[in-house]
Amino acid sequence: MINSSDKWCVAYHGVGRYKSSDEVKYITGKIINTEFKAGEAQAHEDHDNINRPGTKVGKGVYCTPNIETACDYSGESTINGKTYKTVLMVRVKPSIIRQCNCDYAKDYWVVNGTKDEIRPYRILYKEV
Repeated sequence: MINSSDKWCVAYHGVGRYKSSDEVKYITGKIINTEFKAGEAQAHEDHDNINRPGTKVGKGVYCTPNIETACDYSGESTINGKTYKTVLMVRVKPSIIRQCNCDYAKDYWVVNGTKDEIRPYRILYKEV
């Protein structure tokens, strides 16, 4: 749920779906040390934006308030012989969230990815 106050929203970003363990670790480190970048898969950029009628969602970084959705889009890392899904907990500035206006994608938020809009907060691992 998007906050109506000035407090940044908690969201989740799946890291490295369909990537190798080393690639997932590399991508996670790169995000933490620099900032998010919009990926090539912009499946909803032409959908209507719920938060700003008359505009499209456009390109950006996908995140979600639902951790299970983020897990669906996360890669697996092997650490000390155990396999984990890797998800970043992030904080998102509420005023810039673009939300898809289609039933199957209402769970996705799209943001530009600058440090003024989305910030990594924690790395979460779920053993699989």
